[in-house]
Amino acid sequence: MSSTSNTVRILHVDDEPEFADLAAEFLERQDDRFVVETASGAGEGKQRLAAADFDCVVSDYDMPATNGIEFLTAVRAEHPDLPFVLFTGQGSENVAGDAISAGVTDYLQKGSGTDQYELLANRITNAVSQVRAERRLDEERRRFQALFENLSQAVVDVEWDGGTPVVEHVNPSFTQVFGYAADDIVGESLDEYVIPDADSDEIDRLNRRVQAESGLYSEEVTRSTADGTRRFLLQTAMYADGSGAFAVYTDITERKHHEREVERQNTRLQALFENFPEPTVAYAFQDGDPSVIDVNEAFTRRFGQDAAAATGECVDDLLVSPENREEARRLNDRVLAGDMVDEEVRRRTPEGVGDFRFRNVSVPDNNDIDGYCVYADITTYKRRERELERQNDLFRKAQAIADVGAWEYDIVADELTWSEQMYEIHGCPADREVTVENAIRSYHPDDRSLVRDALTDAVERGESFDVNARIRTSAGGCRWVRLRGDPQTEAGSRVRVRGTVQNITEHRDRELELQRERDRYQSLFENNPLTIWEEDFSGAVTHLEEIASDVDDVESYLLENPEEISRLMERVEVIGVNQNAVEYYDASSKEALIDNLDELFGDGITEVLAAEWAAVADGKTRFRAEVTGRKLSGETHRELVDMFVPAESADDYSRVYVIGTDITEQKRRERELERQNERLDAFASVVSHDLRNPLGVATGRLELAREACDSSHLDAVADAHDRMAALIDDLLGLARQGDPVGVTEPVDLGSMPERCWETVASADATLRVETDTSIRADPSRLRQLFENLYRNAVEHAGPDVTVTIGELDDGFYVGDNGPGIPEDGREDAFEAGYSTTDEGTGFGLSIVEEIAEAHGWEVAATGGTDGGARFEVTGVSFADE
Repeated sequence: MSSTSNTVRILHVDDEPEFADLAAEFLERQDDRFVVETASGAGEGKQRLAAADFDCVVSDYDMPATNGIEFLTAVRAEHPDLPFVLFTGQGSENVAGDAISAGVTDYLQKGSGTDQYELLANRITNAVSQVRAERRLDEERRRFQALFENLSQAVVDVEWDGGTPVVEHVNPSFTQVFGYAADDIVGESLDEYVIPDADSDEIDRLNRRVQAESGLYSEEVTRSTADGTRRFLLQTAMYADGSGAFAVYTDITERKHHEREVERQNTRLQALFENFPEPTVAYAFQDGDPSVIDVNEAFTRRFGQDAAAATGECVDDLLVSPENREEARRLNDRVLAGDMVDEEVRRRTPEGVGDFRFRNVSVPDNNDIDGYCVYADITTYKRRERELERQNDLFRKAQAIADVGAWEYDIVADELTWSEQMYEIHGCPADREVTVENAIRSYHPDDRSLVRDALTDAVERGESFDVNARIRTSAGGCRWVRLRGDPQTEAGSRVRVRGTVQNITEHRDRELELQRERDRYQSLFENNPLTIWEEDFSGAVTHLEEIASDVDDVESYLLENPEEISRLMERVEVIGVNQNAVEYYDASSKEALIDNLDELFGDGITEVLAAEWAAVADGKTRFRAEVTGRKLSGETHRELVDMFVPAESADDYSRVYVIGTDITEQKRRERELERQNERLDAFASVVSHDLRNPLGVATGRLELAREACDSSHLDAVADAHDRMAALIDDLLGLARQGDPVGVTEPVDLGSMPERCWETVASADATLRVETDTSIRADPSRLRQLFENLYRNAVEHAGPDVTVTIGELDDGFYVGDNGPGIPEDGREDAFEAGYSTTDEGTGFGLSIVEEIAEAHGWEVAATGGTDGGARFEVTGVSFADE
């Protein structure tokens, strides 16, 4: 049976094809989810069931060769759980009895009017819903069994034989911890195996205590294992009917590991809580009301309450309707009094009020929670009970639930009759007189002709109709409805038209919103400037799992066996590709691009694919690599490929996105930058070696010249030498400060500026540090930044300058009380060679800018609050961020 969508596939078997087709048409009208296929007999029905999956079989009884009961028996042999409804004109008790004996799901006698199809549709819906619910229940049971088997603690399931606990099941951890094989201990008394002789007097006391506890019970005990005695924390939970219990043994022999063991125990209990198949709430009482501490997944799924949003809320505020508040307060009083509560209650769900069996488990001596309340869903069973009580007004209640109203137009009497729900849908009082004309006027002006023509065709030509239109309510609102009508004929003349009106406003709004979401996604996908591939890896992942189970290093194996990469790629299904990819790879169409996918791989792709599949084998959902690709025209390019898997597809990789970014130009610029850096390094070497050496010779000769003669020209030469040396130092600093900063560390702005000040400032200058924050930086590069700013202040503001270090929201500043920088010259201040004094080289601020940019910062020249120049460094990361 299909359970992944709302579609209900029905096979209708009847030896009268015309009746089968008519029934199929009416069933599909009754419910949009129905898809009905017909078969002319049991033989064809068996073939259809063998070839495709169906959610329900509807069969006639009286058919040639094989009647409905024989066909049912054959179906049950192959499909024991498939809903089977016997829909027949044969109405004897013998037929019904045989059908029930053969395992029929439901039995319905054919009628003469079309109302029978509405009843049949209802029977089909109930049968399919019940089977789907039972399958979901089986799945929850399997999950609980998996949890029991995989718990890391030793767990034993016992049933009481009087006061003796007889072992029913043990999990693998029990066998491992106690050393007793399951085959040896199952069916035997647990006490005979695990109770030490010295503790035999305690057996009856402990067993009585466990049986007397209605909730969880725990006690530290000493137990025998195959290799001696150990100390355990024993935790037990009785079955609801008291027939047995679960016992969980946590080894606490090593007291120094007790805290870790308790933590792991809590984790396991939380896992048990989260995976428990029934909706469960952990609560604590606050001011007499139960407050939510946690909810499990089953609770979230059934009640639609997100765990984060529900935490801290009153349980009754979330679930209890106003009419049930008194009953909820009564239960709270019982729980507070220590009673074990087990009652049927009604609680709110996203689908409406449901029926639940409420059970409370108190947790004494726990600082975090007072207990658990379990809501076993019995909605389906209670609904079946109430169904028997409300058969007389089923039609009216069904209309209210589905928001569907019924109407009938008597052609002969020219009278229109509405059901109660029709008045509610139209938003008008139930005593309003309705006629065909005022009913049509209630529709939107743009839709009135559609409704009028549909009704006219039904009356004059006998044509059924099914249209969507808008109605205007009495309050002035607008609703979308689905209007259906079927003409009725008596003695060859059409006498009435019967139909329904269903409020589909929310459904239509949801469809429009879904379509808008699809359009937005498609627009983003198709118009994205990157190349985007949408692919299904699930088939390849299945094969990859087989490889990973046999080898230790998937990547090395794939590199040594490239044919396996080809097999993996053959199992990848391309779901779609965007239009930009078609243009980027010079393809004529999406189909042509997908068909020639192998031609897009360039050199080195084997290594990249091996690494990618190895990442998938490790469960990674993101992968990035640079590859050499080819366009279909033969042109090669460098491409950055990103593979990522959405969270909802992380289990099976059924949806994977591969995004390509052309980095050919970027790689070209990187290579050009490398060549420029090489030339800059060569230039720096020339400056450092080939200029310093001649300057050193000139300086030495100048000293010799001072000894030979005394001339004022020699002082000018010495000043020129000093300026040349300063220029060489600053040029080297400028050339080497632009390299990106690698690893940074916290630097204290309260102390570093003062250390830098000692190496630069004159005796009359003053430094004020007005911050004690720490930033992340390269200490040596930051030192050079401060030293250059200090030198700049001394050169331009004089030897008695005051320099201030202060903090900004995203950085720091260095300011002085000098003449400042003219506003029209601030943008030029960082240009190489720019200086407003004869002594400066003009490279100091350029070096400051290079150091800032290497850190990813920005530096700007501004005016200070008290005049002078101020340099603000922003975009800085603080050490405590």
